Amino acid sequence: MVQMTQQFADFLGGTKFREMSMDADKELAKPMFEQLFKVKKSDSYSEKTSGMTGFGMAGLKTQGQSVTYDQPHQLFDQEITNIVYSIGTKVTYEMALNNKWDLIAKYPKWMAKTLDYTIDVKCAVVFNSGTAVTYYTTAASEALFKDTHVNLTAASSGGDNIHTAAALSQTGLQAAIDDWGGWTNHRGQKLNIDPKYLLIPRQLKWKAGELLKSAQQPETANNAYNVILDENLVAVQWNQLTSTTRWFLLAKPADHTLTFYKRDGFGTPKMDHDYDHNTWDLSVNRGKYFGIGFPDWIGVSTNAGA
Repeated sequence: MVQMTQQFADFLGGTKFREMSMDADKELAKPMFEQLFKVKKSDSYSEKTSGMTGFGMAGLKTQGQSVTYDQPHQLFDQEITNIVYSIGTKVTYEMALNNKWDLIAKYPKWMAKTLDYTIDVKCAVVFNSGTAVTYYTTAASEALFKDTHVNLTAASSGGDNIHTAAALSQTGLQAAIDDWGGWTNHRGQKLNIDPKYLLIPRQLKWKAGELLKSAQQPETANNAYNVILDENLVAVQWNQLTSTTRWFLLAKPADHTLTFYKRDGFGTPKMDHDYDHNTWDLSVNRGKYFGIGFPDWIGVSTNAGA
């Protein structure tokens, strides 16, 4: 598809319009992945991860008896392959020469915004499709959100990070936070990880504000202290979330494994331009090379809402 003068007559040198409104100059929804994911630099085609358990419980050593011996266990391996997303356009020589409003000079900036928006949408898929294995899985080939996660060495399951469906409310949020206290590692040991973010679609913005910022319980008239304030949760509205009722809890990046790998095109986005020697058409394109993945499910949970 090549842009020609006939398609953009209003932007050419002979027009008399004093100014033009550029829809592409408007700010897009704020990207959230840099706040929510671990962000790492990648220097290869793919990133391979593995893991190791710790030791089990120590045993009682009585006088003259042997020490209890144990060993760590290797966890599941995972390979996260980096992928390229790109956007480009072509304009004829005549279009490039006659664009009065310097339209073509804006294209690289517009493409950069489109790429950032695309990345944000792709990162949101981790949550929007988190109960399925269609797009992303843990290193154990499980969905991010699951009723019973595999536990490599312990008899019990590692935990459940799908909460009983409930609308975002005082009781629903407290129950979800309580569920985190029951999570265990692969040796069956209780974890000490707290949620940092309440991740919500725009439709739950006002309810989240009431729950996290009211001094008293917002859903009763008895002026009882709002104990959720002590959790220091931060509400994060992500406009790329597709469900109007589903909400999520998320630990700080140091306590979960959701990872965004930057391979190329960040800082100074990858850009290229060239002229076709036969038609003199100008080609402009930009791209970014990145990977998304998570070896483990710990540190994130979801509630389908109601």
